Parts: sequence; C-alpha cells; structure tokens
Amino acid sequence: MLFTLGAALDLEIRLARAGDVEQLVLFWQDLVAQTPHLASRIRRNRVNRAAVANHLISLLDHEQVVVCSVEGHLAGYVSIVAHLTPLEEKWAAATISDLYVQPIYRGNGIGKALVEDAVSRIRARGLDGVTLQVDPQNAAALALYRRLGFECAAWSMALRFGPLRCERAEVQAL
Repeated sequence: MLFTLGAALDLEIRLARAGDVEQLVLFWQDLVAQTPHLASRIRRNRVNRAAVANHLISLLDHEQVVVCSVEGHLAGYVSIVAHLTPLEEKWAAATISDLYVQPIYRGNGIGKALVEDAVSRIRARGLDGVTLQVDPQNAAALALYRRLGFECAAWSMALRFGPLRCERAEVQAL
C-alpha cells in the first residue's frame, strides 16, 4: 500500500522482512526506553539484543510485524501477537503489542496507518476484534486509539515493588 503525506513524503506500509530486524530492534529499544515500567523490567531481566531479534524473527515468520517506510527508510512498526487455538494453528484472538513511530515522523498519520493496517490484517483472519494495552499517561496514543474506535474494555492494574524509574533502558548486547 503506498500513501502520499503532503506533497513530499511517500509512505509504504508492508510486512516486515528479515532485513528490517536490526532497525526494528533499535525501535524496540527506544519504545522500551520511553515506557518506564518496561524499562525497569528489561534491566532486571537483562534482555539482550539477540533475544529481541529472535522474538521479532518469530513474529516475522507468522506475518505479525508491519512496518512503515518513508522514502525508503523505516519510520515505525506495529506488532501483532496472535493467540492460537489449542489444537490448530488458527488465530483465536489477537493483541496489538507494540506501536512505534520515530519521533521525527510523529504527527503525520503513520501510527494511524500502521494500526489500521494491523486491524485489517486481523479482521482478514476472521476475528471479531483486537485488544491492546496503552499507558494511561500517553495522551497521544489514547486519542489515536479512541479515534480509531477502540474503547476501554478492562482495567489492567499493576502492583510495583520499588520506585518507578524513568531512566533510559539499556539492552545488553551479546
């Protein structure tokens, strides 16, 4: 699918490929760094780049990562986690697990285009809906999801042991 943003930017939404993984790992690191409760969990569990890359590759194998490129450069991605039926390789439910757009491209409709594409792919699998979790402090994401028709279906609560830190997460390399 090819879009034109304004008169200057060509936007392409497509399935991620193996050659995208290195950039997707960097996007994921930035996404985690911007999400304090994830950043502390990543530090605590010492997640490394290879583990993140392997996770992304497993999603690629099942067409569960969609990227947006602007004039040939990756600008963002959305990942879909499929919940399979116990006895078949059939999707029973799906969750949008990550949505990331590079800061320089935000505000141009890329996040909206990525979510709409993910929803379309999920709908094509015959599912009745999709879920996601969003940080209640992320006003821009909340507004986007509401504009796209998402509504609050449940509360997700957390009990934290220790202070919540807003430090940048460092993902360990092997």
